[in-house]
Order: sequence, then C-alpha cells, then structure tokens
Amino acid sequence: MAKKLLRDIVSARVVSVEPATVMSRAVSLMAEKGISCLVVLDGRRPVGIFTERDLIKTVERKKDLSGRVIEEFMSAPVLTASSSVDIYEAYNLLAQSKIRHVVVADKGAVTGVVTQSDILKNLGFEFFVDFKNIASIMTKNVVMLGREEPVSHAVSKMAKHSISCIVVEDESRPVGIVTERDVTRLFHEGVDMERTLVERVMSSPVKSIRVGASIYEVAGVMEENNIRRLVVVDSEGQISGLITQFDIIKGMQGGYIESLKEAIKKKDRKLKRTEKNLTALKDIDQMKTNIISNVSHELRTPITIIKSATDLLDDTPSGVDREKILSTISNALIRLDDIVGDLINAAYINAGKHRLFITDVNIARLAEDALEDIESRAVKKQVVLKNEVSSNLPLVHGDPTALKKIIRNLLGNAVKFNFKGGVVTIDAQVQDGEILVSVSDTGSGISEEEFDSIFLPLYQIDATTTRAHGGTGMGLAVTKSLVEAHGGKIEMRSAVGRGSVFSFTVPIYSKSEGEK
Repeated sequence: MAKKLLRDIVSARVVSVEPATVMSRAVSLMAEKGISCLVVLDGRRPVGIFTERDLIKTVERKKDLSGRVIEEFMSAPVLTASSSVDIYEAYNLLAQSKIRHVVVADKGAVTGVVTQSDILKNLGFEFFVDFKNIASIMTKNVVMLGREEPVSHAVSKMAKHSISCIVVEDESRPVGIVTERDVTRLFHEGVDMERTLVERVMSSPVKSIRVGASIYEVAGVMEENNIRRLVVVDSEGQISGLITQFDIIKGMQGGYIESLKEAIKKKDRKLKRTEKNLTALKDIDQMKTNIISNVSHELRTPITIIKSATDLLDDTPSGVDREKILSTISNALIRLDDIVGDLINAAYINAGKHRLFITDVNIARLAEDALEDIESRAVKKQVVLKNEVSSNLPLVHGDPTALKKIIRNLLGNAVKFNFKGGVVTIDAQVQDGEILVSVSDTGSGISEEEFDSIFLPLYQIDATTTRAHGGTGMGLAVTKSLVEAHGGKIEMRSAVGRGSVFSFTVPIYSKSEGEK
C-alpha cells in the first residue's frame, strides 16, 4: 500500500551546509556521501539548494572556484513543501517545476528531502501495470558522444541540454554512460576533464530495456538496480531512446495521476476488508492464555533456580562450590531482570513511549558488560563470543540502560539460536554521524517468510521455538522500540542455515546537544 503524505516517505538525513561554505568542501560532501544535492541553510531556514545539475553548469562555464562559496552557485529560492502535503501533489510539483528534489519544511525549519525516487518507490510499482508503455514517454532524441571524446564534451552537452546523463555509443549501440554523479566525483578527485577520455570514466556495461517494455517493467528495473535512467534499445540492440524517472513523472500527470489515485483507493478498501477478516479470525482468548502461560513459565524458572540455590548456600561451606552457587544465583537474577524488563518495555510499546535518560555513553564498555552478562549462557551452549568493538569509538547519545538492553537482547538471541560450536560476533563502526552496531551469528538463520513478522510483539508466542529455546517472544519487539526511541533504525539480514546479522544505529554524542 502506498504511503500518502510526505512525512511518511521523507528522508530525515538531510545533508546541509551554510551559505558561506566553500565550493570545494560542498563538492567533497556530495562525492563522499554519494548524494545528489545539498540543502543550504541560514540557521534552520532553507535559502537554497545545490544539485549535481548546478555543478554541471558551473564546471561547463570553467569558473575558478578557488575560495568561492556555495551561495554564489546554489539555486534559489528553494522549492519547499509541508510534510502534510499529499504525495500526488508533490508528484505534480516535481513535474511542473522540472526538478528532482523537494525540500520538506515545517514552520520554516527543514525536516527532510524527498526525491523522484522516493515518490515512485512509495507509490508502489504494481500500480504502473495498466499504464503506458515506454515508447510513448521516453526521450527519442538521445544526446550521445563517442568513447574517444574528452569528458569536457560530455559536461558541455549536459549543461547545454539540461540533462542528467550522456549515452556513450559505438555504431549506435550503448557502450557506456556518464552521469551528473560521475562528473561530481571527477571534479572532487581533480581529474583533468579536457584530457581525460570518456571511455576511461564511463559506467559500463549500460543497463538497457527493450523498446516495447511497460512502465511497470521499467520502474521495477530501476528499483532493483537503484538507478534513475535506462537506455531503450530495439531488437538489434541499437539505441532507440532514453527513459528517466522524470519521464515517468511527466508521463503520469493529469489523467494518469487520477487513475493512480483511484487504483490506490481500491487497494486501500481491499486491504481494510482483508484486515477486518483477519481480525475476526483471531482467537483473542487463546492468545491471552498463551501469553499468561508463557510469561508465567519464564518467571517461574529463574525464581525456582534462585530458591533452590539459596537453600544450598546454608549447607555449603565457603570455597569453589559456594562461588558456583552464587554465580548461578547471579545469572538467574539477570534473566529475571530481563523478563521483568521485557514486560515493562512491552507496556511502554503499547503506550507508544519510553522513559529514556539521555547522556553520553561508551558503546564499547556497554558491549563488554553485555558480553559478560551472557557469557555463562554461551559457555553452557559451547558458543564462542567474539568482541570486535573498537575502544576508540566516539561516545553515543543515549540511555545506557536501554542501550545495554538492546545489545544484550541481540547477543542473547544470537547465542540462543546458535549451534554447538557456533560463533557470535559483535562489531561497531562510525557511519554518517552514527554508530552502527552489528551482532552476527552462525546459527539456524531466519526464513524470508518471517522477515516481516520477526519484530512484532509476541511473534514467537505460539511457535514451537518458544518452548524449545525459552523467551517471552517480546525481546525483538522491545529491542526495535528502544532503538527507534533513540532515533535509530534496526535491520536484519539472514538466510536459513547461514546465520543472521542484526544491526542498529544510535546517534554519536554531540556536546552541544548534551548541554541543552
């Protein structure tokens, strides 16, 4: 089902600069982060945007950029839209203005950026199936050049025709492509575009599609390969045209947008009927019974261990045996704390909020503590624990108790669903102003059918694995909720028989934020 408003699809990671930012720094940012635009902010207010297209025009004019600032070359005023704008309105806005980016701003402050790619992806490509084939909307007069021409010729043609790419041909067959992104990278690297030949820098082979394909097929190939354009070829493999995301946007204006709205409304009505039917089929009383039974069982186990171990202490003199009993009690208390914590956090999930006490946190130290907490479980199952978290990582911004809970849950699951002699590894690295923490295992893995359900509360509650491995079935739901409460994201990669990798992000500690 397609999302309706810009706030649902907006990219919150806006890369912004001040008007006085020097051009060399601005281009470096675009090249290093692989992005198509920079938002120029004066305080929190957007005053301009600098895109790859702007850079192409600047390079083509052969201007000396030494010491020059982005304010001189940005596009202004910047086109903005409220986060409450319908994506179809944004659709028309992009087409009418002939642009690829809309800056999302509320009350004068930027909250994100939406691109053509974001809108097309969230409309749902299945809705393109009844629409035009590409021959009616593609660009037929493709701007091309030979592989032995200099890159500067490509830049000139892109600037002259206001296009995002040049197709490199050999006897009317596509052999490569040069895009605005390529020019940004070459400029950042200081490449002499007058002396460098196109064939040395072009992307090859070229992604192409047959001339009779539908928009549905085109959109699918673009999404699969994360590209914005395709060369259209005939049955002989010769160039017939070029189709871009902008062509799709433009071709679906007017009646097609209305048709798309109606198609989505029908899908919405069908989905609501399906959801109603599924709800009616659920046995609520049985679910409640299972929840109570499962949680009661999980609470009873550590309580029984603590009670028995405490009785043994009276009859055990000091020494190794007594230390083992105390260790057993300690591990049972940790497990009991985990279960109670899951129940409390499940209540917070239901209420839609968490109590976080934010401060600067050493993620490496938390990883060590969490590993120590689950060490006995790993030893019992003969699973090897590996700590590859660097001690030199910057501090993160978060609640130390909640972050330790996240790490311990992921490590605990990795041990629980691993094989005898398996390995569990925790790693962390800096990525785009955040710390990315990953926990990998060599266990049984997770099937694709379970991917969409694995983070749902009580997902395991009726599964046979609950009794086999223990657990309340709320651990991953709690983990996901805690990660999102920190402004981070959690992802999973897995394959049956090949283990799993769970990764989450948490923002790096900022002194200015910490002092607020």
